[in-house]
Amino acid sequence: MSLRVRRGGTAASLAVAVVLTATGCAAGFDAPTNEPYTPTNGADGRVGDMKVRAVLVVTDGTQPTELNAVLVNIGTDADVLTQVEVDGAAAVTLPSATVPVPVQTAVALGGESDQRVTLSGSTLAAGQLTTVRFAFRDNGILELDGVLVQDADDVTAGS
Repeated sequence: MSLRVRRGGTAASLAVAVVLTATGCAAGFDAPTNEPYTPTNGADGRVGDMKVRAVLVVTDGTQPTELNAVLVNIGTDADVLTQVEVDGAAAVTLPSATVPVPVQTAVALGGESDQRVTLSGSTLAAGQLTTVRFAFRDNGILELDGVLVQDADDVTAGS
């Protein structure tokens, strides 16, 4: 075998080894592509046995008008949503004094649901983030960043 062919083979092997090593350098076992997630437009969070999914603050173009979310009780005891606060909104009104969340049940707020959470007196605009606090009787308070989106036509709770 000629020296030229051997050098070419060695160079090709070295190039393949470098490419294979470099492509996986930073991935490891904790690569973001290995982490499970639920794709959604809104924010998700959990406090105790209550999960809050797809939190969006919907605006009509002039001010935020409604909060969309899904409350999921994964516990063995029923709970009650007692209050919602949205930073930047003067008032947040629940559909009734409290919103019951039965055991192993999902309750939709806003969107196509009958349970409406309305906002008034806000200076927030679409595209911003705002802190949203959900207070549950038994599981405590969940605080997360809600996304402000324009127009409820394309937004439904739980989508």
